[in-house]
Amino acid sequence: MDDVVITHSDVYQSWQNHLFNFSLDDPKTNASGLRKPQMAALYAALGHLVVDPSLTATVVMPTGTGKTDTMLALILAARMARTLILVPSDALRTQLVGKCTEMETLRTMAV
Repeated sequence: MDDVVITHSDVYQSWQNHLFNFSLDDPKTNASGLRKPQMAALYAALGHLVVDPSLTATVVMPTGTGKTDTMLALILAARMARTLILVPSDALRTQLVGKCTEMETLRTMAV
């Protein structure tokens, strides 16, 4: 890795000039995007943040629907300056750090 120091504010500022693309996956046209459960959860969470961001909310999604990428999409779409993510194991922490660092799936979907 380079010797460049990137702060959380650098990352946050990099999001400010880009609109989040709410594109839906369409297998018919081979267009990549969010799946329906991800899009629904994202809209519901963003709606909650608009109505009353001080209230706690829980997003529940079935196994295999892309909860991690949905969470990362919410952080970007809501332009959250800081987010605390708790996981129950070191293995999940390591996996999540990689996903947060690269955001590969979201970049591939061009959201």
